[in-house]
This record gives sequence, structure tokens and C-alpha cells, in this order.
Amino acid sequence: MRVKVAELPFESVDSWIEKQRAKLEDARDQVSLVSFVKKERESLARRAKPLEGVSLMRKYTGLMDLVIARLLDVAVLEAEKEAPPGSAGLQIAVAATGGYGRGELCPFSDIDVVFIAEDDESPGLDAVVRRMFHLIMDVFLSGVKLKVGYSYRQPDQLLGLLHETQTALLDARRLAGSEMLFQRFQSALRDSIDPLEFLRRNRAHREQARQRFGQSPHRVEPNIKEGAGGLRDIHTARWAAQVAFGVSGERAFEELHAQGALTDLELSQAVAALDFLSGLRNALHLSSGRGNDALTVERQEAVPAKISFPKDLSSADLLMRSYYTHAENVDYLLAKILDFCDEQRIVIEPGIVAKRGILYVEAAVEPKSITRIIGYAQHYRLALAQNAQDAIRHTLLLQPVEVDRESQRRFFNSLSDPQVSNTLTQIARIGALQWILPEFADLMHLLPGDAAHEHTVGEHSLQVARNLDALKRDEDEEIRGIFADIKDRRTLFLAGLLHDVGKTNSNGNHAELGAVTAEAAAKRIGMPDEDAAKVG
Repeated sequence: MRVKVAELPFESVDSWIEKQRAKLEDARDQVSLVSFVKKERESLARRAKPLEGVSLMRKYTGLMDLVIARLLDVAVLEAEKEAPPGSAGLQIAVAATGGYGRGELCPFSDIDVVFIAEDDESPGLDAVVRRMFHLIMDVFLSGVKLKVGYSYRQPDQLLGLLHETQTALLDARRLAGSEMLFQRFQSALRDSIDPLEFLRRNRAHREQARQRFGQSPHRVEPNIKEGAGGLRDIHTARWAAQVAFGVSGERAFEELHAQGALTDLELSQAVAALDFLSGLRNALHLSSGRGNDALTVERQEAVPAKISFPKDLSSADLLMRSYYTHAENVDYLLAKILDFCDEQRIVIEPGIVAKRGILYVEAAVEPKSITRIIGYAQHYRLALAQNAQDAIRHTLLLQPVEVDRESQRRFFNSLSDPQVSNTLTQIARIGALQWILPEFADLMHLLPGDAAHEHTVGEHSLQVARNLDALKRDEDEEIRGIFADIKDRRTLFLAGLLHDVGKTNSNGNHAELGAVTAEAAAKRIGMPDEDAAKVG
């Protein structure tokens, strides 16, 4: 669908959609629906204004919304032949997700939907879902030649979703079906998201993507969606605000402005960048006749000519100057917004909060909560605030009690963390490691007995743990492979910590005595007998 844009009068999104709604009354079957979508998409392409961004996406989105709502009506009518009248439609909602959910469909964007069901036992539900699936595939994939993504979800099955899935569902927007069910789904999704975990992963995922597509917004051939300063940066900032402040995506930037994260100028820059980048992406799609986000040198020359850009953007040089201005703004605002969201006070549990990547305690620390606090810091990659370190240290000094079984279990499981040596070093500094592993306590003060070591036996053992952690980054590929193949690293790291524990006994063979002591310690903290024997 390569087009030369005609100079036609601009039409508002709402009025255009209402006209399509009226036209759709004549489309009653699959063939007529395919014809309707093709005709109206081509009409949109012809009438699109140069660099028309958000408004053009809203029109494409509205067109698909109307058709999918009609498809569900058809699916429900057919399913009710197998179920009580009126029951099938009450058991399902169909929602747009991802870019479609945000209302940001470009000419060749994927159509991503989720079928939300009450439960698997509802009468007629299977028939509706099967028929709806086939109708969507027949109309959009086979008929209109657009890629379709779909999923099936129930409100009570949203725990443990991948970050990419959570972000797609955050943007979910009901298209048809039960409004009550969709509201339940949205509420369940919000409850299933751990804010601190989400914000941490949101930043990490964006950083990984920018490493692939370029960290600078000043690429000669930028990817306007995934590259630095591109549309995905805007999405990432919006997702962070949605979770940090509990608002919808469409209100995210307004909320950031209300919270003081964005100035009036920065809010206008964000809105302008979204519209410009969206318009440029629409133009790339239309000029190439397919989904295309790479603004190559060839496209920089071709797009302004083919899409009849305004005179002030009529050359590649002028177009790219405007692009870089918007990309610079987005790149700056992403970092600012992510930092602002990280600065929000997030309650992990009553009395334990996170802010700016640091864990604070706001209540008295009981001995049994020490490993839980340490576990939170490890899991979320938080530094322990000085007040948290003081609280743990003072509790251990003033309330010298025996370690409970649950604390031992949590410590044992923490040894599987990819950065466990950092945790071990930190908790040894405040005395928590010595409390959990009394066998290790004397090692921190024990001289090695030979000139080959520069530190006490305990510090040497911590260095062993750090060296083990470093194997995953070793220059030797074979060594990295061997380390990656280790199934349970808890055994390895505990053995490293306790490999010299026998040196605390001056009588007899320290290797033999140490093996017995280490094995007993491993069993005490919950390690299975077979693995505990390996530690010894």
C-alpha cells in the first residue's frame, strides 16, 4: 500500500469514526468486513496529512475497534446456538493490548488482543473464543494481511507474568464484551504487579534494548521506535508513571506534571515528540508499504518526497534536524522520569520501604526479620540504608538469640542469587553472616598461619566467593560454560565460604575436621543430606 498523500481537508478523529460506524452497518459477513477494512485503510492512507501522528493512529485504532466489536457480536450469536441465550457474551471481554491498547496503531502495526474469560467452565465460552479467534484471523491476518497477536487470560491467573506481558496488559483497553469482567481483570493486574520489581525491570529492559539499538539519539540511521530517544522511551516512561502513581497510560504524563516531575515546557515537549515520532513512523509505513521503523539514509531522502512533507521538512537534512531535536528531548525526559519514579517511597512491607534504590527500615528490627530484610535488598538490588545496617547490627549485639529455621532457609536460598558474593560481603560487615553461620564467625578474626595470605581466613573465604561469582564473566569461554552448567550454586558457594572452617581447631587434621563441621552447618540451614555431604 504505497501511496502519494492527497491534499484533502482534515477530519477530526471522532467524526471520522462515527462515519465508519455508520458504514459498518452494511458489513454483515467476513467478506464484506475484509472489504470494509481494506477500503477504509486505503482511504485513510490517501487522506493522511503530512506527518499526521497521533490523530492518524487514533483513526486506524478506531477502525479496528469497530470491526472487532462486530466480530464479537457475530461470535456470540453463533455460540448461543450451543448455550443459553445471553450467557456467552457475559463470560468474555475482548481487549486491545500493547500499541493497539494505547490507541497507537500505525498503518502496518500488529493487531494485539487478549480474550479475557471468567473461567474455563462457563457454558458456551469455548465456542465464543474459538469462533472469535477464527474470525479475527480470517479478517485481519488472511484478509487484510496484518499480523495478529493474541492471548487468553483469566483475572485470577495473572501472577508471575513476564515484564513484557505486564507492560502489554497495562495498556489493555476494552473493545467489546463484559465491562465488569474487564474491570475485574484490570484490578487483578494491578494487584499482581510488584511496583518495586516492575520499576527495576522496566529500567533494565529498556537499557538492554538501547544497547542493541544504540545508546545515543544521534544515530545516522536511527530506529525511531526502539532507538534512544524513540517511541519506546516514551512508552517506558509512561509505564513507570502508571505503576509508580497508579494512573492510566493516557493520564501518565499529566500525573508526572502534577507531581512536579515535568515542567510545563517538558510536558509540551513530551506531547510534541510523541506526535512527531508517530507521524514519522506512519510516514515510514506508508512510504514502504509495510511495518518499518528504521530511518535509513535512503528513507531520509525518500520519505519527504513521497509523503509531500511540509516545506520546512522537505529535505533529509531538515527532517533529521527536527528528528534529533525531539529525540534529544525524549532521551533526557526518560532518564528524568525513571529517576523520579525511583525516588518515590514504596512500601515493601510495613516498616520496610524503598526509595532511590535504597532500603530503609522504619520500625524495630526483630532477629527473625533480619534475613527477610537482607532478602529484599538482594532481590530488588537495593543498597541497605545506614539506618537498616545499624538496626540489624544493634539487634544482633543487643538480642543475641539463636537463628530460627526460617531465617536459615532464607539464607540458604539466597546463595543461588547471581550476585550473592556482594550480599555475603555486606552482611558479614554488619555481623549477620556470622550470626547465621556461627562456624564462620571465628574465621573473620583467624590469622591464616602462612605468609601467602594477606587477610584473615574469613576475609579470604569471602574473596573465594567473589572469585566464584567472577567466573560467569571469565575471559575463557570454557570456564564460563562450566560455571553456567552448575545446576545448584548454593552448594558451591557454601563450600567456598566454609572450605577453611577446620582451621579454627588447632588439634588434628583441619581438612577432615572442617569437612565434618561444614557438612553439619549445611544440614542445619536446610541443605539436603546428599548436597551437604558435597559441602564437606
